[in-house]
Amino acid sequence: MLEVRDVHNNNLLWERKLHQGLPKVFYTPTAITMLIWDWGAIKRSCKDNDELNARLSRLENKDTSYLLQALEPQTREIIGLSPGGHRQAVFYG
Repeated sequence: MLEVRDVHNNNLLWERKLHQGLPKVFYTPTAITMLIWDWGAIKRSCKDNDELNARLSRLENKDTSYLLQALEPQTREIIGLSPGGHRQAVFYG
């Protein structure tokens, strides 16, 4: 489970169940960026986005695929997605 808390009062802002494995997580004040490399977790992270699912289906080598997902820290709103594989990347957001 990924929990995001307010640094000033420790109140829980939002939480997200992590699907498989732990993604690499990078934080800046404007975005929480996660690098997801497990194919099952990538598919579940994109399940509600038809355009992104179509792009994922065109990736040739799913074993070396990854997903960069950028979230707004306060609201968890997705502000960018970038699926890719070996020398393949597409930005959505």
